[in-house]
Amino acid sequence: MLDIGSSDTLKYDFGGRSYTIQIYKDNQDAKKYYIVPQPQFAIAASGLPEFSLRQFKNGKGVSGQCNFQTVLQTPPGAIEAVQKKFGNDIRIGGWDWTLGTTWFNYQYPDDKGQMSSYSAVAWPSLAPTTGDIGQASARASFSISLPDQAAVAAFITAFSGQDGGAYDVQYQMHVPGSLPGVAVTVGFDSSVAYQYEQTIHVDKNVWGSETSRTVDVKQYLSQSQAGTIDYIWGKIDPMSAQGQAITNWAQQTLQNAVTQSVNSTIAMMQANNPSGNDYKFSMSQVSSFSYTYTQNTVVDWIAQSSTLLPAFANDVWDRVYEVVDYSPLSVVFQLTNVDLISSRVASVQVLAQSPSGNDSETLTKDTTSWIFKRPAVTNPDGSPNLRYSYKYIVTYTDRTSYESPTIQGNAALEGEASVTFNAGSLAALAVTFETSGIQFGASAQSVKQVQVDFVFVNTNVAPGQAAEAKTENYVFHANEEKWPVSFLTALPYTTNYTYSVLYVMGDGSRVTLAPSQPTNQNSVQIGSPLALQQVTLYPVWAKDMENVYVSAYYVDPDNSVSVQGNVWQIDKKGDPITPWKFLAPNNKNAYCDVTVQYVDDGEIISYPTPWYVPQRQPINVTAKQTPTMVTIDPSLIQWDLYDMVKIDVYLLNATGQPIKQHPFQFLRGTGSQYYSFMLDGQEPSLTWYYSGAYYPKGASPVVIQQTKMTSALLVLPRMWSNKQVLANERPYLVPHEHAHAIEAAHLRLLTGINLAYEEELASVK
Repeated sequence: MLDIGSSDTLKYDFGGRSYTIQIYKDNQDAKKYYIVPQPQFAIAASGLPEFSLRQFKNGKGVSGQCNFQTVLQTPPGAIEAVQKKFGNDIRIGGWDWTLGTTWFNYQYPDDKGQMSSYSAVAWPSLAPTTGDIGQASARASFSISLPDQAAVAAFITAFSGQDGGAYDVQYQMHVPGSLPGVAVTVGFDSSVAYQYEQTIHVDKNVWGSETSRTVDVKQYLSQSQAGTIDYIWGKIDPMSAQGQAITNWAQQTLQNAVTQSVNSTIAMMQANNPSGNDYKFSMSQVSSFSYTYTQNTVVDWIAQSSTLLPAFANDVWDRVYEVVDYSPLSVVFQLTNVDLISSRVASVQVLAQSPSGNDSETLTKDTTSWIFKRPAVTNPDGSPNLRYSYKYIVTYTDRTSYESPTIQGNAALEGEASVTFNAGSLAALAVTFETSGIQFGASAQSVKQVQVDFVFVNTNVAPGQAAEAKTENYVFHANEEKWPVSFLTALPYTTNYTYSVLYVMGDGSRVTLAPSQPTNQNSVQIGSPLALQQVTLYPVWAKDMENVYVSAYYVDPDNSVSVQGNVWQIDKKGDPITPWKFLAPNNKNAYCDVTVQYVDDGEIISYPTPWYVPQRQPINVTAKQTPTMVTIDPSLIQWDLYDMVKIDVYLLNATGQPIKQHPFQFLRGTGSQYYSFMLDGQEPSLTWYYSGAYYPKGASPVVIQQTKMTSALLVLPRMWSNKQVLANERPYLVPHEHAHAIEAAHLRLLTGINLAYEEELASVK
């Protein structure tokens, strides 16, 4: 496996050119090295590059279309250079790609003459490679529409003559790798993203297609500050080449995780709204997350490689560039991060139709993309007709097949010039689970075994049929153990599989992680998220304080952790106090539910319950302070009506000034939240107040005025309207001024008679 910490660069000369390559060592085989391949144009059977640029002139204006394919390939002379430095007996390892994204970055002037930058994204093939220098992999296809003469001229300049090398291609290929001496936590706060979303105009087409989403999430994260990355570097210098590589990996990992969450959310919404037009996506619908990667954990490492695309020699340029009198129709069909072999798919035949003609191509593990190219017919108004239709036939390795219905498309619309086929489109699913970095053993705090429970439900079934469900489980007893899951589905699907992980410890305790729902990744690494938790009791002894009794139970609202509770009984100051130690995932939502009782000057004192102490914080017991806590429960909120709810809770002193205040934010999927702190005194008399706002979808916020809480638990209502706000406003009453009105209202409830006047009030008395 790739040793991430061994990344190095090597410069060498070959054939009159200078090259710089990136190399890695293997973490187990000292004689095995990996050379990161570099992008280049794919070469067709004719010997020409897979590239075409067409300029279209129709008398009204100029536009164009540029189609090309790129691959990854080891530069010439690279293997010899590595052997020269490290020895002739070394071996070059192949790459087992698990995911991949390819970016084409280019620019041309806008309609005002200002240079604008653009990015296009493609998904390369995932066929594994060997150490053979001549083997090309990760083929990616691009189809770039050029709207005007300035754009066409910019591309002509970039790919011909002396001024070439202006545009670059960047590959981000995922491979399993062992994380060196560093711990990294990446997180995403959807409430921050939602607040940013309220300050900008988000075009509905931004989230319309997977291609445009992949491009926009990177910019969205950098502007919204909704993503966070925390590092514990250990012995690694953050400014070293190794540190920078880890930083780049962490940033890309965060971006990919957000992109996958967005894609997953939109896929679910599309499944519930097949027309695709009956929903409005917001970042508030994406769940917040936090993922921690510890030292020696097997991670999805991102091998990055980029290059400036060169200009062509004159004789080649004359064969790849042409001027035509028709507008081209161009559509890219490509397999998206699907391993055909593991998915039991032999081939995918694509049959495309357009008003000017039809064509077909068969996609395989070696040919994962195809550009459908036809001249566009002209509409009566003179505009090009870029409509097309297609269907596809999936042939499986067991010789069965699936044929899709005919699907309509229009390359003139945002995102429809590219058609992607993922595993769901092919009605096949394959994923491999692998354990790594888990402390297996027989001791009490070692892991005895790990059980993975896999669940998949396909809701796309024939009318009248029950949902198609698949459940499997497997028990791991060692690291580097693999469990492949592969099956065909009756129809294509958009739902994601889920899996949960159960760790059985040597002492019999169990930890079940909350179910994970990745976007149907081909590979899942099962690591060790369990960390040593240590809960320490700190009594602050007073003169007459003795017999401290504390019981604590560990609660993780997101994961199932069966840790036996702990009890401390400390008679007097100076008695030994043993910390409570156990293994559990780090989770900012976890806490200890604590009960405290002690004797002070002969009087038994009990702390108010419940009292929650957050994970990794000590339990402090003192006669001078009392723990106080407030809990907000959003479980009743009708989330199909609201994007977010914000609540501020606070305690007021005698003058009406807040002495403690805490904000809460709730989105769909947010559980109960609490705020815990210590106040001076043993039995403080406290009254909580709250205010805030409900944020309806597509409407202005409904503000909650200051409202008194009747207890330290606030269960938020299903919805909040302006009428409810008025009903909850409590006027300030002066007893000697309002006594008669209050008495009259009370009697009116009893008798049904309006007793607002003094005479009627006296007669009733």
